[in-house]
Amino acid sequence: MSDNSWRIKRYYRPRVLIDLAQLEDSPLGPAIVCLTGPERSILQNLLEYAHRRSTFVSEYHDDYYLAPSEEEWDDIDALVAELEDKMSGCPEIVTLLEGILAATECACEKLTGLPLTGWPAGGTVEGQPDYDDYQSPVIEDQGEPPGGWETWDAWRVQKCISAQKLIDDIIDRLGDMNTALGAGIVLNFAAVMAMMIVGAFVPPIVIVLAIAAVLAQLGLSALTTEGTLWLSDAKQDIVCAIFNAESTLDARTAVMDYIDEEWDVEGSPAVIKYMLNWWALSHVFDGNMPGYEDWSGDYSAAYCTACTAPGEFKFTWNFPPDTDWSLENGAYYSPEGWLVTDGNDIAYSPCVAGPVPGVYLVKWKAYMYGLGDASNGNFILYQCETDCAGCETVKTWGFGAPVGSWGWVENQDTRGLGDPYLRFRFNGDPGGGGVKIQTLTVWVTP
Repeated sequence: MSDNSWRIKRYYRPRVLIDLAQLEDSPLGPAIVCLTGPERSILQNLLEYAHRRSTFVSEYHDDYYLAPSEEEWDDIDALVAELEDKMSGCPEIVTLLEGILAATECACEKLTGLPLTGWPAGGTVEGQPDYDDYQSPVIEDQGEPPGGWETWDAWRVQKCISAQKLIDDIIDRLGDMNTALGAGIVLNFAAVMAMMIVGAFVPPIVIVLAIAAVLAQLGLSALTTEGTLWLSDAKQDIVCAIFNAESTLDARTAVMDYIDEEWDVEGSPAVIKYMLNWWALSHVFDGNMPGYEDWSGDYSAAYCTACTAPGEFKFTWNFPPDTDWSLENGAYYSPEGWLVTDGNDIAYSPCVAGPVPGVYLVKWKAYMYGLGDASNGNFILYQCETDCAGCETVKTWGFGAPVGSWGWVENQDTRGLGDPYLRFRFNGDPGGGGVKIQTLTVWVTP
């Protein structure tokens, strides 16, 4: 007791004591706190008590307590000095927020036609856009394949492989950021940019800024190990959401909906959502993911065979170049190659092998140009006993395509199917009207 006599302190009512155990294992997590000038003044004055050894308790006894030892006091003194330094402001966060403000002002300037100014320092790479405002115009099976791909089937192989690479790159970047945060590295704009450069593509500057802002606010809670593992487990589903989509808009909607519905781990999915931006998904649909030739050999299009529901059938025809339909009563191909049925015109598809007997959802979607009035034709589903023989009508859909312009027309119905072959037919409206058809897709799903 004599060695610790100088540490003995007496209890009295006004004294506020801080238990050292709370400093070693605090129940509170890190937080960003906003204070006014007067509030900071109060806390800075209260911090004067933190310089007194008697404010802290190392051991409790009935009628006295022990203040910290010399070793314990050195640790406390360093902690208090760090707190006082933070009370003077956090320059790294202030700089980051100023950069975000500058980016926001740039966005406002862009909307008003003023020149871009004020982007934060840190460097950019060639081809990296400022904003995430590009959305690929590509719609699957419509027109010519993009990106120099000779056929839509070749483009679909690329689509599957690029979607896999996109998710793998995101998983790798999450791991890099998690490791850096765990080591105490401040992930400001420049640091996040440096990590993004090693991927297949670099996100727009505004996305890098948004990710840096999320990390500044949430820290490790934005990039938990569980969140990265969740994305690894969800890779197949997200790749399929991209692969099954017909456009960038459909893909991003499906991916965001999936994350919102399935996210069930600690942390925030915000960084993952930012990484799945318009620019990233547009690379997939434009068929121009950077470095494709270098890394595509590491992937297989067979990965996306799991993206088709068991028993599902999908049939697609494009005009041009498909010319294997049977044309009757004046149906024809336009000079551009589109299939045209007008008035009494009739066009039959080839027969295709159908599903096993059962009840199916039959959905069709066509990109067409309306001729005549708004009631411009029918789409008919047949089932046939043999290859294009013994056919009977299963369902007739009347439709109205947009007159004088191109647009999508789609319908669906649930029907029982039993014969082994299916056939489809377009006809014009004998009363006047018809359509030019550019692409048709039919899904038959159990």
